[in-house]
Amino acid sequence: MHNPRFLLVLLPLFFAFSVTAQYTIPPPAGTECTKLTQAQLKLFEKKVKELVNLASQDKATYGTTGRSAGGAIYFYQHAKAALDTITVVVTTLSIGGDGNPAITSYAEAGYIMPQMANIIGQLTAANWQAQISAVGNNSRFASCGREMSLKLLAEAVNLLTYSSRCYIGPYREVPPCR
Repeated sequence: MHNPRFLLVLLPLFFAFSVTAQYTIPPPAGTECTKLTQAQLKLFEKKVKELVNLASQDKATYGTTGRSAGGAIYFYQHAKAALDTITVVVTTLSIGGDGNPAITSYAEAGYIMPQMANIIGQLTAANWQAQISAVGNNSRFASCGREMSLKLLAEAVNLLTYSSRCYIGPYREVPPCR
């Protein structure tokens, strides 16, 4: 799989992306879940599909005969795992646990949160393997995939943040962190 030490090295970078991203300021009370929409999740899924496409091209080109064939293969496997996870989330939420798939409830956010944490791990591994393939195979596909996975990681951190704030929103007895 991947070396967890790289997550520790890359984690500050991911938070640096998320700090400058839209919606990083906590939304007003009662509106927490409005920042976590089906449209956002579907757009994120579409972008992860683009990453899988790059990884697939990298695997097809370098996965058998490349100097770092393993990097190309594992880049694809980890990107595909991230896609599989977000696809399950989107499919599960398309029926809407609260009867309204257009609105994310706090209970649905509780489901999204750990899935986004899984996706963060999968994208971190995909990023690392893309770096290996980019260097070892001199692969343009992997180089582009490395950059794309970093952007997706920042989005995944934001989606994790939105789901956490949405989940805790109804619990007004939880003291704010100020």
